Amino acid sequence: MKYNAFDSPAISITPEIVQAFLAQQQSKGLSPDTLKSYATALEKLQEFLGPDSTIYPCTIAAWQKKMQQDGYANSTINAHMSAANGLLRYLHRSDLAADMLDWTAAPSPEITRGEYLRLLQTARLMDNPRDYLLVKLLANTDIQLRDLAAVTVENVATGHIPLAGNAPSLVYLPAVLRQELLGYARSQAIRSGPIFVGRGGKPVNRAVVTWVIQQLAEKARVAPEKATPRALHKLYQTIADGIRRDLEVQARQIYDNMLAAEQKTIGWKDG
Repeated sequence: MKYNAFDSPAISITPEIVQAFLAQQQSKGLSPDTLKSYATALEKLQEFLGPDSTIYPCTIAAWQKKMQQDGYANSTINAHMSAANGLLRYLHRSDLAADMLDWTAAPSPEITRGEYLRLLQTARLMDNPRDYLLVKLLANTDIQLRDLAAVTVENVATGHIPLAGNAPSLVYLPAVLRQELLGYARSQAIRSGPIFVGRGGKPVNRAVVTWVIQQLAEKARVAPEKATPRALHKLYQTIADGIRRDLEVQARQIYDNMLAAEQKTIGWKDG
């Protein structure tokens, strides 16, 4: 199906159109992983469009802005935009597309350990254990928003959380976090399944978690641009990388000392 940019200022996107686009991309040799990424992105786009499923001149730009507000990484946003723009090109409606994000933008400010602790203290003062645990989990493990549905009573009890992604991996939960998470689940009468759920019993989504952290940041007097799920994860990565570097130095020192001790007793002696 082809459209002329002058026929209508808007275009309706149906599941049939999306499937036809994906079939065309597959015929052009797109990899299965990329096709899957496109399909997921276009599902997200249709969720954003709602029942009307109509794209207007500013719709894609508005979707991009919404993803930024919800805390999506720039790489994810650009991947979603690539799928949407590709669909519009397929429909000969490039006039409705939007520009990709500029990767030359300055990096976002990093949250400090002290600011993170202020977020925790604020959640405690507000007597809000769910928000407290969300912040603590994101800042102290390799778990990201996409993995929250896997933070179940069953997985927490084992001490390991499976991460989403192509390569299977497990995240170890420190004992303190395990105890707090299971204690919170008991207090909420959650006996199985995801621990972080909304009123309908479904796992909390990205928008809710981002809003929670922003609300805490406002009360804790932490800059909003620092208080994001991505910033908390980066804080964890920075600390974890520092610990690993220290351990590597200690391991080399121990190994050098062991070889030096052996050298004194059985080392080859010249002359």
